[in-house]
Amino acid sequence: MIPFYLFIVLPQRRQSQAASSMHARIVAGDEIITTSGIYGTIVRLEDETADVEIAPAIVITIARRAIGRLVADMPIPQPQSLPEPPNGSDHSGEEG
Repeated sequence: MIPFYLFIVLPQRRQSQAASSMHARIVAGDEIITTSGIYGTIVRLEDETADVEIAPAIVITIARRAIGRLVADMPIPQPQSLPEPPNGSDHSGEEG
């Protein structure tokens, strides 16, 4: 019973608390991503719904629980370096 609690119940409870915390701190003007992957900006919040602008002058109403995350909370991807060309390759565009 203890392994079940440690591997199933406890992580689920932490995830639920994190989602509740995120939903409590959302305010109008925040950029969000819905659980279905739609990016938008919160225009208005109510207890159960949120109006989200997804394009200029295009506002949709979604369930507040459908807000998946704040864009500001997302990690910024680091640029990846390009691999070095193999020895003997000349990419200068000159033919020799």
